[in-house]
Amino acid sequence: VFIEDISKEFVEEFIWPAIQSSALYED
Repeated sequence: VFIEDISKEFVEEFIWPAIQSSALYED
């Protein structure tokens, strides 16, 4: 559970903003 929690935080803090940024750059 602890590992999954870290992964969730990582995705929410780094991966998702990166996806949103790349989507903005593509437009």
